[in-house]
Amino acid sequence: MLTHHFFRQCIALVLLFNLALAWAADQPAAPDAPGARRALVIGNANYVQSPLLNPVNDAHAIAALLTRAGFSVDKRINATQKDLRDAAARFGEAVRDTKVKFVLFYYAGHGIQLDWRNYLIPVNLAIRTADDVRAQAVDVSDFLRAMEQTQGKNYLVILDACRDNPFGADYQPAAKGLTQFDAPISSLLAYSTAPGSVALDGSGTNGLYTSYLLQELGVSGARVEDVFKRVRLNVRLASNGLQVPWESTSLEEDVYLFPTARQQLTEAQREVLLDEELRRWEQVKSAQTIDLLAQFIRQFPSGSTSELAQARLTRMLMTQSEQARLQAQAQQLAAAKQQHRLRLRLRLRLRLRHRHRHRHRHRHRLRLRPGKRQFFAKHRPALRHNSSRRNWLP
Repeated sequence: MLTHHFFRQCIALVLLFNLALAWAADQPAAPDAPGARRALVIGNANYVQSPLLNPVNDAHAIAALLTRAGFSVDKRINATQKDLRDAAARFGEAVRDTKVKFVLFYYAGHGIQLDWRNYLIPVNLAIRTADDVRAQAVDVSDFLRAMEQTQGKNYLVILDACRDNPFGADYQPAAKGLTQFDAPISSLLAYSTAPGSVALDGSGTNGLYTSYLLQELGVSGARVEDVFKRVRLNVRLASNGLQVPWESTSLEEDVYLFPTARQQLTEAQREVLLDEELRRWEQVKSAQTIDLLAQFIRQFPSGSTSELAQARLTRMLMTQSEQARLQAQAQQLAAAKQQHRLRLRLRLRLRLRHRHRHRHRHRHRLRLRPGKRQFFAKHRPALRHNSSRRNWLP
């Protein structure tokens, strides 16, 4: 009896201990010191030639999220050339501040590449040549230079700036989108799409990329690297593989926007997680649906089988895209054949109508002329064998 009672007490203590661990894991970690987090957020939309729909909304939403995460935010909306250069100077000062430990830069708007350099486009720009780009646009390196000179901080740079050419017919850049460059030490550079590609502006309140970025960045306890892996997955699926976000990272530690007080996992706990991941992978690796594979990648974005899952997802998206292309071609061919049939029917109908009218006129002419009926009846056999003789009928 005593043994049974003691056993029940042990079980109760274990359950209470596990509940305490779970509660502690969900609690926010100790906040950084005031001023330790600084952010610069820019949203440019009111361009003269190619205005955009979402960057202003994107900038407001990102700034609100970062404020909740404890950042001191410098927000610039529809920035001119002077505004961008002033923001770059203030950003450099914030990066060099010894109190600052986490720095974030977010830009939404037009951007182009020229001579392997990336430029952000002010809203008051008038560009007709490549020299105008160098003189009037703002080089992204102006924002990153201080990062390369300062150590002991974490940096996050997000560029949702790969829209189509903003200059119309006045100037055509030699290459689309932005070019890739290496991230400074202890930083992560995130692009809304792959280098040399263009991003979708989106039809909702926020752009396609930023809408999923807001969704994933707001998750408590999510590592920044895992956040961007999930964002890439969601954008690829939503765009049917047309837009693939890109990252370049040199982070040396786990970085969280909303950290939680999670306890370091023991070796036994890590083995349990690995076994669970392998069990789930055995279930989904032969699946023929994209949804199951996407759920697995969201659950294990940095797992031991994540690269295999990403590769399989890429193949499935390529196959789906090819099938969609072939189906569109088949539909176009069927539509062309239908149009051809309709044209042939119309031609045939017009030809029959023309013959009917010609015969009607000819018979009407024969009936009106006196004596022609008797003549036609007399010479009918000859006319049947030589219809051309009708031309000489008086």
